Amino acid sequence: MEVVVLGGGLSGMAAALKLSELGHSVVVVEREATLGGLARSFARNGQHYPLGYHHILENDGPLLACMARLGLAEHVRWGNQQMAFHLDGRAHDLSSVGGFLRYPISLRSKLEIVRVAAEAMFKASGQDLSQVDARSWLLARVGIEAADEFFERLTSIRFGHSSELLSAAYFKRRLAKREAVARLGHMPGLDWTHELVSTLEQRLLAQGVEVVKGAAANELLSSGNRVTGINLADGQRSSGDAFINTMPPEQFLQLLSQGDCDSVAGIEYSALYSLVMTTATPTSHRHYWTNVLRPACSFGAVFRLDLLNPTLAPPGMTLLNFATHLVGTKRDEWWGLSDDEVLGRYLDDHTLAFGIRPEVDWFHLERIRYYTPIYRTGYRNPPVRSAKLENLYFAGNYMTFPDVATTGSALMSGERAAMALHASMGGSPA
Repeated sequence: MEVVVLGGGLSGMAAALKLSELGHSVVVVEREATLGGLARSFARNGQHYPLGYHHILENDGPLLACMARLGLAEHVRWGNQQMAFHLDGRAHDLSSVGGFLRYPISLRSKLEIVRVAAEAMFKASGQDLSQVDARSWLLARVGIEAADEFFERLTSIRFGHSSELLSAAYFKRRLAKREAVARLGHMPGLDWTHELVSTLEQRLLAQGVEVVKGAAANELLSSGNRVTGINLADGQRSSGDAFINTMPPEQFLQLLSQGDCDSVAGIEYSALYSLVMTTATPTSHRHYWTNVLRPACSFGAVFRLDLLNPTLAPPGMTLLNFATHLVGTKRDEWWGLSDDEVLGRYLDDHTLAFGIRPEVDWFHLERIRYYTPIYRTGYRNPPVRSAKLENLYFAGNYMTFPDVATTGSALMSGERAAMALHASMGGSPA
């Protein structure tokens, strides 16, 4: 059977690899010049850098299993990296007792935060939290001070919107992941995202998968209840017996020439602006991950990528990553800014928050319009198989609720779609 995979991100690559291993003929169509999707990298002076803050989580089982199969796991090194919460000129490391006690909220609120985090990690909820918004859940669990002065500020910078829009089921799952205290992995001397993507691409090619890069799809053709092909922007057409879509739903729905796929309609995404830069200016950053809770800045967090992987930074340089999550009108406003205007905002606000204006050696700005699904209250994963088009399947980070969207969950989503497609054709389990 011939299968066309729309999108060469990690979900698409995982789906294509699994299908080829099961004996199917596969074509991957990717609009960018390189594969990888959100895990893409960029090169500078012979060194590859991640598009932004990509770290290997020690509890990301699917990613670690994939890296082991590809022979990459043996190169991973682990370490404890600190997360800080920056408030009014002071960085608070809440993973330490002293830092937690100095955070400017009442002791009662601090104890409630500890309690709700412990419950998220160790206690199952008897309630269907997907039907509850995160703010209501937090107010009931930790009270108004902790909800407003800590969680609401953190949610706003991490997702670009209020906790009122977020499902409590997803919020609780994020707490359970313990990102603030978990060990993080990297590959010394290498950008691990580049190694993962390039090794997966080599494996695909070795399996006989056809990879078409730099080919934007502009129309999905269908007849009756089946997809028949894809028209590409360069005038070419790709046909197949079955199709797996890994594109964000909003992009995908623009391709339909007739019929609809209401199971993925209405799924919204936040955007991400990620600026990576080097500077020789000494900065005050002593933490890998600094969330800027107050004052409000154009960026929500600053990462010192060289603290996670010192070999990425040129000698004498600090490698910084500014990250901004945007939704709605703010996303549209930022889309009209030039790269230099975005850089200027970041440098101005870095001066405001930290009292230091870094001198820029070089910078790379990435604008990702579809970054993370907005897991609203009541969110449900769409069926892996389309209800309207019987040979169309779905994979991507909008299929992984309530799990935290990670590299591993993207890989797992692609494999799940491949197995569902294979099973629908009477194939035996892998």
